[in-house]
Amino acid sequence: MKLRSFSAILEWNTIPLFLAKNRERAVFGEKMKGLSSQLGAKLRPTGDDSSALGKLLVATNGSQRANLGIRRAAQLGMQHNAGLHVQQIVNPETRLPEGEGCLQALEQVIKDAVNLNCLTVDVGVCPYPDYFIDDETGRASTLLDIASKTAAILIVLGIHRRDKIRPLLGTLTERLLREGDVPLLIAVNDPPAAYNKVIVAVDFSPLSEQALSMALSIAPDAELVLTHAVGATTDGVFVADGAMEKAVTEAEVKLGALWEQVVKPVGGTMPPVSLHVKQGPPQKILRQAIAIEQPDLVVMGTRGRSAIVSTVLGSVAQNIIADPQSDVLVVNFKRTEK
Repeated sequence: MKLRSFSAILEWNTIPLFLAKNRERAVFGEKMKGLSSQLGAKLRPTGDDSSALGKLLVATNGSQRANLGIRRAAQLGMQHNAGLHVQQIVNPETRLPEGEGCLQALEQVIKDAVNLNCLTVDVGVCPYPDYFIDDETGRASTLLDIASKTAAILIVLGIHRRDKIRPLLGTLTERLLREGDVPLLIAVNDPPAAYNKVIVAVDFSPLSEQALSMALSIAPDAELVLTHAVGATTDGVFVADGAMEKAVTEAEVKLGALWEQVVKPVGGTMPPVSLHVKQGPPQKILRQAIAIEQPDLVVMGTRGRSAIVSTVLGSVAQNIIADPQSDVLVVNFKRTEK
């Protein structure tokens, strides 16, 4: 069994306090770093990630619901020999004993959720800076900082289907997608298993090409379904049959060319691929493809063809992740701006 608590850093910032109650809390206001523990055999050196997939960062609140994210990341970690970093962000007013308790509880959650015989897991608990007024913004900002420091290639969150995540705006998920530059995997499938069928939403933008590459990295052996909405118009708009047939054919040719372009550098035996090209709004066409194909992973970008960076998520991604029927991997537009 391999388990190490890494980057378990608890920081309590001392600030001017005027209420007696808050002065009492300030007793634990000294900054404390290096709070960590190590369980199991000797581990590889910190930062030694030889996996082609890279480091996976799991964001958790320590609840049983979050186990889905931990178990999915563990499955991917074992499949790709990737390193895992499980991180819990706590309120800056959390006291030191409470922080130590969070760390111990998180370690137990991990041990209960996954088989650690073949995994190396870094575990961290830290508060977000106290200058953040909003909890979700503070947690998202801190997670993104940790993702940068650990060179995480993916952030994993776990939710239950019954939880839904409407309204999306204002949640941790929305903030990670809006502010971050790391792909976000929303884990829904329970129990998690290797992906067998993956739908990739394609609009021929550089972002959708990147989403396809990410799908191949995450699920190299899965059957792929490339879906594309032709003539992305609202329902009821008439389009001549001949013109639409031509547009569908052209889109299928472009999808085939994109497939060759993305997979050719990878080499080796490629998984089977099929095309789902239909006329209609992107949300409707993607939902249709999901209903027909029953994938265990849907991959998409958040901005599509738009080059405008707004504060609102792309409507297609927002629609899908607000009511996920399977795991969803969202590639953020900002990754293409670097």
